[in-house]
Parts: sequence; structure tokens; C-alpha cells
Amino acid sequence: MNKSFLNYFDCLKLVKLGIKSDSGFYYNKRDRLWYNAKDLFLGMVNFESLYIPVYTDADLNEALPHKIIIKQKSNVDTYDLMFRKTRNGKYSAEYENQIRTSNGLTQMHSDTEVEVKCKMLLYLHKKNLLNN
Repeated sequence: MNKSFLNYFDCLKLVKLGIKSDSGFYYNKRDRLWYNAKDLFLGMVNFESLYIPVYTDADLNEALPHKIIIKQKSNVDTYDLMFRKTRNGKYSAEYENQIRTSNGLTQMHSDTEVEVKCKMLLYLHKKNLLNN
């Protein structure tokens, strides 16, 4: 599988969230293969019922907030987005607290960078942190 494109099932989840994709590629819902928009007729009436967008690493970079600010009663915590490739070849995404001695918000791990970004988006949506 291409490590720049997100798999079909994760793309379905992001479509339901309303995340935008400008990749120019679409999965066919029947055969679950992706096609270049140049090879498809985009003007058909029922296009969205037959195809879903393919999300790329760049699309997810645009969708992920670079910073999350959580205001509590007495203080404000600011978390910065960080990506790392670990020693075992996996990818890590986390929101680190700007105060180094404080705990981070969350950390995700996956085999590819695009998958870890998808996991992070789904987590942020679940916790209602995407619109901060």
C-alpha cells in the first residue's frame, strides 16, 4: 500500500467528520480502489454516492491543528503538535505541553505517518478538541 494515501476504511471515517481533501484521488465504494480524478467524470449527479476522497499526508496536515489551547478555571494549557519517527520504524504524533515539566495531552503510534495523523484527528474529534 502507498504510504502517502490513507486506507479506504479510515477515509470513510474522515468523510463522515467532514474533513476536506484536495488530493485529486477518489476511492470507488464498490471495488475500494483509488482512481485519479483525471480518469473520472466528476460532474455526475450521484458522484458522492459512488466515490469518496482519498486523504493524503498533506490533507491531514491541513486538518490537524498545530496548537491546542485548553482553558481551565485557574490556568491555560497550550499543547504543540509534534511528529517523530521512532527507533522501531513506527511514527508517533503527540500534543506536547509547552511547559516541559507538565504532561502532554495525548500520544498516538502507527506504522505510517498518514495513519498516525488519522488516529489523532479521530481522537481530537471524539474529545471535541478540533474546533479549539
